[in-house]
Amino acid sequence: AITGMAIDNHLLGLREIAKELKLEKPELFSDTTYATSIHFILSTSQVPTTEEMFCCYGPVVPNGYGACYNPQKDHILFCVSSFRESAETSSDLFVKTLEGCLKEMQDLCLKCNTEAKPADSMERMDGTTK
Repeated sequence: AITGMAIDNHLLGLREIAKELKLEKPELFSDTTYATSIHFILSTSQVPTTEEMFCCYGPVVPNGYGACYNPQKDHILFCVSSFRESAETSSDLFVKTLEGCLKEMQDLCLKCNTEAKPADSMERMDGTTK
């Protein structure tokens, strides 16, 4: 999406060109499927920098979340936002769920990594040691 190659960006461009040229709104943009396709309940973005900076933005729809993240060497900084007025969202619950999922993934990766290593790093393929 950042390169402008996503379908939503292409359609947005066509919609705005039609507006600018004062053309009748193309039927596609009145379709319920189109409305659903641009209703981004989860809006995410990575801040790829080695600096430990905190970045945040709001959700793009009333019942949505904004989730900005900055991966670091040994941790990930997150900022999650939602509208307090929305009965459908809870940033606190989102963060608790996110933390739980990340912990499960970490445990799985550590388990797989441990199982993949030989018991003794000096052990050779034939079972002898140096």
